[in-house]
Amino acid sequence: MLKLKYYKTTMFLALLGLVQLAHALGEVSQSFSLDGRLYSDSASKNPLSDSNVTLKFQILDAGQSCIIYEEVIAGVDTTVSGGGYFSVEVGSAVGAAKRLGSVTGYFPNANSMATVFSNNAPGGIPGKNASAAASCSYIPSSGDLRYVRITVTPTSGISNILAPDMVLGSVPSAVVAERAENLQGIPANGYLQVKTTAPAALSQANLENIFSTSNYPTLTSLISNYSNIMFNASNGTTPLPVTTNPSSPAAGEIWYDSGSIKYYNGTTTQTLGLSGAGVNSVIAGTGLNVGAGPGGTITSSGTLNINVGTGANQIVQMDA
Repeated sequence: MLKLKYYKTTMFLALLGLVQLAHALGEVSQSFSLDGRLYSDSASKNPLSDSNVTLKFQILDAGQSCIIYEEVIAGVDTTVSGGGYFSVEVGSAVGAAKRLGSVTGYFPNANSMATVFSNNAPGGIPGKNASAAASCSYIPSSGDLRYVRITVTPTSGISNILAPDMVLGSVPSAVVAERAENLQGIPANGYLQVKTTAPAALSQANLENIFSTSNYPTLTSLISNYSNIMFNASNGTTPLPVTTNPSSPAAGEIWYDSGSIKYYNGTTTQTLGLSGAGVNSVIAGTGLNVGAGPGGTITSSGTLNINVGTGANQIVQMDA
């Protein structure tokens, strides 16, 4: 039975702070130091002296049910300094060789170290179930811890999972540093950011102009009266508001109702259009001719002309 006795319990105290910084700087490789001593007996009296120990490290969620990172470090020599001692760096960049190979449906090794330790992942951190062959998704909460599970395989080939899982904590400065990726718990994508590259014009000056004391009331008025605004249609026409019997219309208001254009003259609603059955004919009266005249009636089409002359019922035309 293998047993791990920790003689150094500091998991690189600035771990959380550095992981957050790595996220901001472009995901440089991040890790934490893990030192300890392995024993081959439960009484911790016989150090494990082996020149080819394989260590597997898994980082689990706060509930210790979802593995969100794992790696294997082979060829660890515990024969030096009295035997059993080891010192390794846990953590790596995405794609590092010591990360376990991808397994279909499992995604723990696609996670960056910043993702592994971040408590700001509303979409969840993908991983694999710690007790079953299934995928899982860990949605962290503020202040959540992480755990490290260590599997030791000596030269003999008999693997041992050390218990209990080790808590990954932090020092007060690391807790503050975790805020580096957000402001009062709100991530960067929770804020409007200045962007002036075309076609965007979201500058501080433009924003202040829109929300100035003179423009802001106009903006709110447009929003509250949006349904009353007339816009040009795609074909260039301007559609009238469609309504039936509007309540309390004001003088001059115009609308389209059941095939007719109507307006309110201040007293009653008026309909624009032909009266009755329409105009059937136009009779040329005194001084008018239809065509050459004299007089006449327009029934379908024709031209009204002035009856010019000096005779009876004629209109005198002055000679310039």
